[in-house]
Amino acid sequence: MWWDMNRPVVYTNPGATATRDRLIATGLKNLLGHGYEGMGIGPVLAEAGVPKGSFYHYFASKDDFAAEIVGAYEARYEAMRQRIFGDERLSPMARLDAYFTELQSELGHTLPHGGCLYGSLAQTASSRSPAFQTALAAAYDAWHASLAEQIDAAKARGEVDPVVDTQVVVADLINLYEGVIVRLKITGNLDAFSSLRRYLAGLGSFSVRA
Repeated sequence: MWWDMNRPVVYTNPGATATRDRLIATGLKNLLGHGYEGMGIGPVLAEAGVPKGSFYHYFASKDDFAAEIVGAYEARYEAMRQRIFGDERLSPMARLDAYFTELQSELGHTLPHGGCLYGSLAQTASSRSPAFQTALAAAYDAWHASLAEQIDAAKARGEVDPVVDTQVVVADLINLYEGVIVRLKITGNLDAFSSLRRYLAGLGSFSVRA
């Protein structure tokens, strides 16, 4: 799900500049396409059209750069979640369905370069700087918490069995989503989302049974 350069990007840093924005957007594309180890600063600068000497004006290191990308990525998807999950016209389960539908649509437009930045970076996070690990953990926790709020709301509304463990359900959803991305990268077939859809449908069938 890397950003089209023409799409608006939300950043957490109020002092962001057009050059910084371009570097972060290009860095995200490269992180998703090549992983942390495969992302070279030189190629990112060349693709972004930024002089080589400018990088350290904006970022202290490659780890710092990656941490800023994670923060920008999380801000964008937090805004998406707030927009969808804040729609009171939809029930909690309908909001979750709308959320994953939008993610599926984005993936369909960005293959083979799209994916989930958290899953991509988690593979080598243990060898990165504390600041990078903190940024990645905070982004993941925010994602987990926002999904948990919707599951709890669905339980309160009677859409989901109140005895289910919210934390387990959210972990299942995230694990399924990350697995879907792996399958998509192998097959290029959006039908991989069917397993996640079945899981959501199973959760939401409680009110029907009742």
